Amino acid sequence: MVRPAKFLLPLLLIILSSQLLFGQFGVKASYLSMNARAWGDYYKGELGENPYPQAGWNFGIDYWFRLKHIRVEFLPEASYGKHEYLFDQGWVRSNFYSLTLNVNLYPFDLAGDCDCPTWSKDGDFFSKGFFIQVSPGLSWLTNKFTKKPVSIDNDEGFAFFIGAGVGLDIGLSDVFTITPLARISYAPAVEWWDPTGGIRSSIVLTGVGVRFGFTLDK
Repeated sequence: MVRPAKFLLPLLLIILSSQLLFGQFGVKASYLSMNARAWGDYYKGELGENPYPQAGWNFGIDYWFRLKHIRVEFLPEASYGKHEYLFDQGWVRSNFYSLTLNVNLYPFDLAGDCDCPTWSKDGDFFSKGFFIQVSPGLSWLTNKFTKKPVSIDNDEGFAFFIGAGVGLDIGLSDVFTITPLARISYAPAVEWWDPTGGIRSSIVLTGVGVRFGFTLDK
């Protein structure tokens, strides 16, 4: 029997290599707020205190490439994030280990041919640099809760997120670009097990951040 998948990957690589331009890297830092409504209701009922929304941060690294003839750009990203809330005698902590495919669409420069997102300061930086971002991703999420005398060890599992946001590439030089951005991400149903059973909740992450991009081939 012919296995289509055996031939699909090489074909996909050939197509992509003919359509894409490669070669920039980036680092990103973000401040985030995490809300999990059902988990918050549970804590309020059990402890009289709701630990959500939680402040947190995220740090990621990415690799940039784009389509040749249209300003649609791709930034696969690996990141780590942490959220924490402190009680009087304990804390709630969530850790996110994530893989995300950020897709940037430049509505005012769809036919642009600049070697973005790093470019010189020439031209209209807003029309060149403003983008709308869609970001599907998968996170390995760990949770831990401690409030004396109760402690719930790490519960862990996968969570699928879909994000949307806006940003602006600002070219500092032909080598460096700085990108402020804002994004909201949503996971529809994530389960956290405690001694009484599973608690399902949606998760919403909102925040702002900045990406620092650079290229090595200039």
